[in-house]
Amino acid sequence: MILRDARQAILREKPGVDFKNINFQVKLQKIVFIIAEELEIPLTRSWYLYGGYVHNDLVDIEKLIELEDSPQATFDLLGNAVEPSRDQKDIEYAESLLGDKRNIYKNKIRKIATKIFFKKYDEFLLDFYSEMAPEPYKQLYLNNARLNQTFKRFEGLALRAEQPALDAFCPELPEAFSDYYRAFTAVLSKLGVEVAKGELSEFYDLTLRYIELLERYLIKAGFDRKVLSRFKLLADVYKKSLWKTVALSISTKTVKGVRSEEVGKIQRRKLEENLASLPSSLDQLEAALIKEGLLPTRSEMIRFYEKTYGDRKELTEALIGVLRPNA
Repeated sequence: MILRDARQAILREKPGVDFKNINFQVKLQKIVFIIAEELEIPLTRSWYLYGGYVHNDLVDIEKLIELEDSPQATFDLLGNAVEPSRDQKDIEYAESLLGDKRNIYKNKIRKIATKIFFKKYDEFLLDFYSEMAPEPYKQLYLNNARLNQTFKRFEGLALRAEQPALDAFCPELPEAFSDYYRAFTAVLSKLGVEVAKGELSEFYDLTLRYIELLERYLIKAGFDRKVLSRFKLLADVYKKSLWKTVALSISTKTVKGVRSEEVGKIQRRKLEENLASLPSSLDQLEAALIKEGLLPTRSEMIRFYEKTYGDRKELTEALIGVLRPNA
């Protein structure tokens, strides 16, 4: 019902919207999540990959469109499909669960749906995390959003990695690339700090290992722009292995609603599987980087640090001292 009403409110403002866009689907999830939170509707939900997540297969726009193609198809308050013959009866039941909040619901769905849907995606996520993320995870979600924005910047460079326009990025390590590197490492450092805190500290060593590999890869990219063509390899490991594992852990701690016990068990099982496979994913990533020559030599590391931080002997020696012997 919430998803249906949100979709209708958006279409009234802008007919013909293509809801299959992944960013739009994320926003629709958040609209349902926010309405459920603010009106205390017992829809099963937790904080997960992109923040507030609704654990209901029907909170999916493609399924919604498919079902709405059927005559008189509708949904109850918790997003469950109902038989057309029970259409009016189930709408009345769903609305009865809202009790005296029905008018509030109607106003909220119109206001929230359009406000969120037409806001820039990255801007919306930062606002959403700032306003609604549980305090223990707020900075982590904000940092992940900024890290994803930085990934996008580098993915844009990767798409142009074979073009002569990027000649400026090698082999002299100009300030432009150093600025990219600093921007990325600043966000990565914050990621490490947030993961180190409290209950998520079990992921700290694995997070640091990933950060080290990514930083070394970025240094290599400063010497050879073609290295950027393999950037997706590192982005995928972060999004599909490292961040997903952290997000699963958060999900198990924040799940609530009518199916919270069932969903909690599912998420804990997934977490165990991801935790078991994450070290192997990092091993495979490092092996691929070494095999393809995507990590800097010791000489390149020295040149990079001297260029980036200046010719300061003590600092350079300290930085080189932490390098692996075979770097």
